[in-house]
Amino acid sequence: MLENEVKQLYRRYKSDLRLFFKEQFSDYDEVKTGFRSGNIVTDEKLLLSYLQTAFFDEKICEIHLGNPDDIYFCRVWDHAPEQEGVFEDGDEEFAGLEYEPGDYLVEFDRIITSPLEPGLGNFRIVSSEQIVMRIATTTFAVDLGTYYREKIDVDGLPMLQLDFPTIGVIQKSAREYRVKVISSYDITVRLVIGSSEEAYATRPLDVSIHGMAIVIEKEHRESLQIDYRYNVEIAIPNEDPIKVTCIVRHLSKVRDKKKIMHMCGLSFVLDDKVLAAQLEKLIATLQRAHLQELSEKSYELGIDLL
Repeated sequence: MLENEVKQLYRRYKSDLRLFFKEQFSDYDEVKTGFRSGNIVTDEKLLLSYLQTAFFDEKICEIHLGNPDDIYFCRVWDHAPEQEGVFEDGDEEFAGLEYEPGDYLVEFDRIITSPLEPGLGNFRIVSSEQIVMRIATTTFAVDLGTYYREKIDVDGLPMLQLDFPTIGVIQKSAREYRVKVISSYDITVRLVIGSSEEAYATRPLDVSIHGMAIVIEKEHRESLQIDYRYNVEIAIPNEDPIKVTCIVRHLSKVRDKKKIMHMCGLSFVLDDKVLAAQLEKLIATLQRAHLQELSEKSYELGIDLL
């Protein structure tokens, strides 16, 4: 990229960089490196690809409101246009309208998200000037700068409407890689809760070398305590179970298509190299399954999912 091109981009996106990423790009040389390396993303089609990946892969996205340690969770939601239905042979159809899930994103106008969790974020976001959405891809995370627009109703559910981002920054070292566990993969997590030593069986949402997020039932949320240690067993067919001590780091919830889902963030206590090797093998297996699913979805949708 030529120097004149970098200067033009800098003048155009200077205010957004200062607002959303001022600590990362404090001077012109850092900005120049960011543009030339491709770590600063302004191509709207590439920004669209990140959002489509979050939508079709049903990712749990992070929302940061100024403080990078103050994290809220949400999903990218659909926003089909409201039309009056006409009835033919008992079926409701949209007159002259063919809408496919996620089509609204290609308008490059807005992002619809589920309400933020914890719920305090839904009040804070209204007055927050600095809103960054973090989306994890298969190899890195990308931060998208956006603005709050309004709260809206989608099919009877309260949702948040944000502006379509004009800028993003690739964060290759923001957090250790977390592989999504696809729903069809046969894996069970058993967590011992309370004094009964009974194991509560559930499944993970994502796994990294240092921890994982698991689905929990609402009634078990009250039994788990932040910073407490629990014995955990990860089981997959035809493999020895992985037994690891975990520390609860956060208890959160996020809305999916059917209901509110409760989740628990766990960090692993890595005692030895054998345990670390077992986890690395598991992550590689889960990653292959996730990449295969993404490839199939990309082919089916005709969209390049990342």
